[in-house]
Amino acid sequence: MLYLTGSKEEFIRQKIRIERKDSLLGLIEAGAALYSSLSVTKKQDAEELWAKNNHCLALWDAVKEFQQLEVQWDAFLQRLDDDLQLSGKTLHRNHQSRCTLPDVPLVDARSGETVKLQKYFGRGKKTLLVLIRQFSCLLCRLHIKDLEMNQIYAALGLETSLRKVLNFSNMLLYAEYVADKKEFPRGLPSIQDDMFQLGGDVVLDEDGRVLYSHSCQSPLDRPSLEEMLSAQ
Repeated sequence: MLYLTGSKEEFIRQKIRIERKDSLLGLIEAGAALYSSLSVTKKQDAEELWAKNNHCLALWDAVKEFQQLEVQWDAFLQRLDDDLQLSGKTLHRNHQSRCTLPDVPLVDARSGETVKLQKYFGRGKKTLLVLIRQFSCLLCRLHIKDLEMNQIYAALGLETSLRKVLNFSNMLLYAEYVADKKEFPRGLPSIQDDMFQLGGDVVLDEDGRVLYSHSCQSPLDRPSLEEMLSAQ
């Protein structure tokens, strides 16, 4: 049984952090250790190995316990979501397509320069705006690599959720990177991240009106480049 002391916000800030080796995200290290013990680096490979040895009752008892842990962990995160009122507030797509994003000042994380979205409008081109969860989100960094602000997130109704970000399935995916000896990116000290925040992808016309908006339902939920490029 897990008991919380102090505020839930403080508990989350201190305990559910990738940067802390003693955090509840020790699930990632445990998943990586599981893969290593099976001489695999991916969840799919582990599941195939379990299926090939379905005659072993001791193994299937362990698998069932593993699956029950997933149910308990995700239910715990859902309770935190409910208690912290991190319920989904995604705007209807029709509303998103009619809105114009606020021209709030943004800070360039590399140079520290303050810029505004207006700077990129009026050039006869569309603008692709990729909204990541946080700078230390590995899956968000990979999404930006493939593609070679708070007021904006709110204007688009992008969700915040612990369960959708840190669910058991995502922890096992992160564990694949640990098992494969990859390092997690670290946040920038000058940027205050929101670990609850889910990302999104937005295509703007040359006047800054939203042509297309996708609200991510998990760190992996991203539209294809073709879908974004076809926005009219």
